[in-house]
Amino acid sequence: MVKPAAKLRALADSSTEPLAPFSAAELRKHIASEQCADESRPLAEWQAVGPDFVGRYHPSRPTEALSLTTELTSAEWHAVKHTGQGEWIEGTTTEEYLADIRASVLHASSVLDVGREANGRRPMRSGVRTELAAARTVLKKTAVIPDGHMFTVYDPERRRILTGFPLHATRALAKVSKWTNHRSFQ
Repeated sequence: MVKPAAKLRALADSSTEPLAPFSAAELRKHIASEQCADESRPLAEWQAVGPDFVGRYHPSRPTEALSLTTELTSAEWHAVKHTGQGEWIEGTTTEEYLADIRASVLHASSVLDVGREANGRRPMRSGVRTELAAARTVLKKTAVIPDGHMFTVYDPERRRILTGFPLHATRALAKVSKWTNHRSFQ
């Protein structure tokens, strides 16, 4: 029997691969059940690709302030980054950040996108776009923006959620429309 991650890989590799034997809802449920990427690095390395968050509170240990040597997992970094950018309510913990991502992936308004990124970095992707206004009742800490979607990125090769963040619907669609073999399933 085909496993969900293998089906997501096959869908990304071929524009003719059928969705069966799964439904889009079943594949979204699989994505929501997966762990976040687990690499850990000092804040200084994460900040090399993002803004300066020294002095902000640690999302998993709120009594600890971040320094350049603070080790953060990928989930913790994304919680800090997206909270610092105003996309989540100030003080959001790592668990709350991930809970909102999972709730949005499972929401009935979600659309599953599959394909390969054109830029060549970890190219196989699955994405889930969820209307923020429709999912407002299940999202606890996400800042809801007008005409916004939660965009969740999943790597089916590594079987890991990479990130999730709100952005305008047109920007979310623009991101996935650049993928080769791009298809959407509701």
